[in-house]
Amino acid sequence: MSKFKYEIDQRLRYSLEHANHISLCLKHFEITKKIDREFEKQNFFISFLKNFFNLPINILYFFKRLKIYGEYQWTLKEIEILKKELEEYNKK
Repeated sequence: MSKFKYEIDQRLRYSLEHANHISLCLKHFEITKKIDREFEKQNFFISFLKNFFNLPINILYFFKRLKIYGEYQWTLKEIEILKKELEEYNKK
């Protein structure tokens, strides 16, 4: 195996692992959102106050989720391209 193929293979493995990690983070965000919704149903007033006072933090949290989702999309595209590179290299 040539050094280039080995490097591409290692990067692909890392990217797959990274995509799996990001996917788990996104699933945890969904679980947290479900918990918040259930809490809001039971304690509307407390939830309203919490959301009002934490509005700046919630905005930052929203942008953090957008960044993570964008990183996930980028990683998926990287995996796709790396697989194509390995296929092309294997055809040679």
